[in-house]
Amino acid sequence: MPAGYTIRRPTRADLPAIAEFTASCDLHDTGGVDFTPAAFEMEWAFPRFDPATDAWTIHAPAAELVAYAHVLRRPKVAPETIGWVHPEHRGRGLGGLLVDLTEARVREIVEAPGAEEPRSIVNWTNHAVRDAATLLEARGYRVNRSFWRMSITLGEEEPAAPAWPDGVELRPMRVGVDDEAVYETVVTAFRDHWGSAPLPFPEWREVRMGTRFFDPKLWLLAWTDDRLVGASLNMDEDGDAWVQTLGVLREARGKGLGRALLLESFRAFHRRGRRRVLLGVDSENLTGATRLYENAGMTIDRQYDHWERELD
Repeated sequence: MPAGYTIRRPTRADLPAIAEFTASCDLHDTGGVDFTPAAFEMEWAFPRFDPATDAWTIHAPAAELVAYAHVLRRPKVAPETIGWVHPEHRGRGLGGLLVDLTEARVREIVEAPGAEEPRSIVNWTNHAVRDAATLLEARGYRVNRSFWRMSITLGEEEPAAPAWPDGVELRPMRVGVDDEAVYETVVTAFRDHWGSAPLPFPEWREVRMGTRFFDPKLWLLAWTDDRLVGASLNMDEDGDAWVQTLGVLREARGKGLGRALLLESFRAFHRRGRRRVLLGVDSENLTGATRLYENAGMTIDRQYDHWERELD
């Protein structure tokens, strides 16, 4: 580590400063903020996450925060890492140090008695940050998937109401009543997707419904009689409007339900004064989701790469 720099273990009190720091990195690299305070709060809400073991901040001699990384775990899949280095402090080995720290932690995880995770590590990067790609490639990582962030800017007039398939009824989310039905529908809808590794229901509920950003009025549920067949789980992240999860059961696909849920999500955000709506999607999605979003007027504005390597 360069002389004068120090490594610390952050606490939850440091989250606002971390979010402000990563936002400054994103603004420099891409002209926009990619990781919001809400995103950090959701990831730090993961039950297996502990900042005392799974997160690091690096500080320059003047004590300012100049680098950050964390490790996230889900059942039976490779632990995932992500990190940032301030543009003015790049080229000094801090990125490599973050990779060393995260790899060491992942080794502890996968070598622990009873560990279910495979002996590999995932690192996420913004495709626009080519220095990060160069570093990971030199360390033996390879890209095995890319994901897109797509967006749309809504006009001043509220979008027109969508056409719903016959027999489908949109009903409000009933907290404490519909929780498990939503979970089962989303898990089933995404079961065939690449990298699917759902959290157990209690953990999913804590992550998705346990933060201050959860608003049941933004969870749109499509029912056929007493069966939940599709859902759009949306979130207003302090002004950033996100379609967090949009899923339709296989039996209900091909009838326009996904499009109806997406357009109704646009309408819900528009009524709240939000004009820019975002979502993330696998660039190689097999269900036609990317075509659905493009046909609804959304365009790609970011690419994130999923790097992975097996541990020695």
